[in-house]
Amino acid sequence: MIELVFGLFKYKNSEYLAGANLSIAILMPAHNEQDTLSRSENLLKSLQENSVRIVVVADNCTDATAEVAASAGCEVVTRRDSALRGKGFALAAGVDHLKDSPPDVVIILDADCEIDMVSLLLIAYRAVDLNRVVQAAYLFRPDMKGPTLIQISNFAFFVKNLVRQRGGARIGAAAILTGSGVAFPWRLISTLDLGTPNIVEDLALGVELVQREEYPYFEEGATVWSEASTLAGTQVQRSRWESGFIKTAALLAVPMVMDGFRRRNFKIFWMGMHLAVPPLSILLALNYLYIIFSLARFYYDHKAILLAICLILNVGIFISTFLAWAIDGRSYMSGSALLALPHYFLSKMSLYAQLVFRRRSVGWVRTERSRKD
Repeated sequence: MIELVFGLFKYKNSEYLAGANLSIAILMPAHNEQDTLSRSENLLKSLQENSVRIVVVADNCTDATAEVAASAGCEVVTRRDSALRGKGFALAAGVDHLKDSPPDVVIILDADCEIDMVSLLLIAYRAVDLNRVVQAAYLFRPDMKGPTLIQISNFAFFVKNLVRQRGGARIGAAAILTGSGVAFPWRLISTLDLGTPNIVEDLALGVELVQREEYPYFEEGATVWSEASTLAGTQVQRSRWESGFIKTAALLAVPMVMDGFRRRNFKIFWMGMHLAVPPLSILLALNYLYIIFSLARFYYDHKAILLAICLILNVGIFISTFLAWAIDGRSYMSGSALLALPHYFLSKMSLYAQLVFRRRSVGWVRTERSRKD
């Protein structure tokens, strides 16, 4: 709730001071993305016309991803390794390719994402000026004609990747890496162990950087866009990310909170707190259970303090979320979609039940996006 409150309003227009010309490389991991790259050919060529290198890593592809990328003028790294599959391994292969002629800045951009030159230059120069990793706001394009559950999911993505990131930045927390639109100074990315099978490699990488006291910075003035997922794609994406988040949180949340206390380091402490807070649906479910418990306590001992605290927190979450929708979020979700929130909540509970009882890992799979032809 703290991040929501502090992130409700845009602070100021972001600017950068362009100094010496930077050498910029976009690192684009791609798994069976021939159609996506074909539709993005004009964007890829326009970026290269502005002296931006684009390295596409065609990772374990069974289509013409490599050929399409090459025809668009990109540098292509073809990787085939059925035993070591995952985005992290693709990123490691791309960094190895760049070592022969290292750029000043490497920007990780997913194949299904778009970035304009203003945003690209903003995060690139910010990364060099601060000598830190810089994360742009990674958002789905609004789809008000899409299914209600997609609208709700896109709004939740907007709250997580813009409003909460903005609020975290204002209280002095490190940015949460979201996997696309991330600018790395070469001196940092060249030292990272990217080649891991972690299905939430962005989250794990952000945690590693905070532990190393290399705190990522959130640049709210830069935006990376992706098309909204289909219903099936949303389910796959949720399963992949939230299962990985829960596993990472179970392993690292408490140690990071304790480490932050021990070192008197707010950024490490807050990253641990971020991991300790479960996804919103689980958090609300726990809150409702706590309300029931508090009502029972009140019935027996007539002490309302626990109930009052819980109700105040829940009202605060509701009001701040409503304000986020009213101020900037109405383009993502219609007012009528609010009526479907119980359905969305139940769909998330079903997902978590599957994660608990199935306990199977979810590898790197391409997420289906809606198409705007």
